[in-house]
Amino acid sequence: MRVLFTVSSWRSHYFPMVPLGWALQAAGHEVRVACAASESTHVTRAGLVPVPILAGTEQLLHARWLNAVQARRGQWRYASPPPHPETGAEVNDLDEIDLAGITARLRADGAAAAARSADSVVAFARDWRPGLVVHDPVSFEGPLAGRVLDVPSVNHLWGPIGPEEMVLAFAGLDETASIHDLVQFDDEYVLNRPLTDALARFGLPETASGPGYVLDPCPASAEPGLTAVRLPIRYLPYNGPGREPDWLPELDPDRQRICVIWGNSSRQIFGSRALAVPPVVRALAETGAEVLVAANAADLAELGPLPPGVRPMENVPLHLVLPRCDLLVHHGGAGSVMTALATGVPQLAIPHGLDQHVIARRVEAAGVGRNIAAYEANENDIGKAALEILADPAYLRNAAEASRQLRERPAPSEAAGALEDLANHGTATTHGKS
Repeated sequence: MRVLFTVSSWRSHYFPMVPLGWALQAAGHEVRVACAASESTHVTRAGLVPVPILAGTEQLLHARWLNAVQARRGQWRYASPPPHPETGAEVNDLDEIDLAGITARLRADGAAAAARSADSVVAFARDWRPGLVVHDPVSFEGPLAGRVLDVPSVNHLWGPIGPEEMVLAFAGLDETASIHDLVQFDDEYVLNRPLTDALARFGLPETASGPGYVLDPCPASAEPGLTAVRLPIRYLPYNGPGREPDWLPELDPDRQRICVIWGNSSRQIFGSRALAVPPVVRALAETGAEVLVAANAADLAELGPLPPGVRPMENVPLHLVLPRCDLLVHHGGAGSVMTALATGVPQLAIPHGLDQHVIARRVEAAGVGRNIAAYEANENDIGKAALEILADPAYLRNAAEASRQLRERPAPSEAAGALEDLANHGTATTHGKS
């Protein structure tokens, strides 16, 4: 069987799909990954075969644009304005941002890029003839290729947020929003509807005739609600290539340990005046625990001289160090959350925006950690919350239970068999508990 993956140009969106790609290849299937040129090297390093034919999108620009929209609508919760959408520079006043002009440019550029991607992926799919398509939640090219070729397409979630919740989150709305709120946002600010437009260009109706399928890697205690058919799959952490630090085996097994990971995009989206690594590290250093800081070079450089008991880690895959830790403190990113769930480590989520708030609330609801919004967080609250999580055995029990639930889900090799059934017979049977 030939399987086409289509992925967006944000690596954390498709890294959860990598183990499924390995499983499909190990079972003798051919896998190709349609991606932007910027992702070709990362896909290759993951052991998969890239097809760099997609135009890609400026996702950092789009995320900063949404922050500016939120500020214009009076829904920006931070004390200072968001950074300029196009340059990322700090602004002192919203009037410095020509939101109407930026929106018009994004609409035009986005429509042109989407058209190029649509034509490229359809041309490749018609030539290569996959029997199945798997895509991440924001890659419209996957459903398009599936519809054009009349083969199943499956949405692979990146964490505990469903497709409907994601639409609201990327419109700056939460789960309490009504359809009226979404329609009003669309009327004012929507940039493009790439899948709808592409389907129309190829003469296909907007609505698919059969059910949608979603590969859900979340434990039962953190599953998002879905309207599509849920195909459970076990989450196996892949955080990119890398090796263990030489000092890792030397860590004191009797000392509590906190790992801090901050997304590479946080400061680029929310600006340098948003909550960053230094105050988080200062707060955690006061707890007396050893602190391991996994961050990019810019964030690590801002730390300056490190307090005693703080170790920096640059380009170290999280799953290699987290099993030796007692707590993970992070920005609410799905990869961080899912890796902690897989390893049974309690969490403290400090989300900034977009889908992070939905994911962080699901972490708290599952009893595996706490959630403090970044616009409310201060050093005292962060340190206090970390100590409370470390002292309360319920968080560790719940995290261990979530990890057990994940292990009961079908391994990627089993999910690959279910996907083969779907491609061959039009239905998928799943094994293991969901």
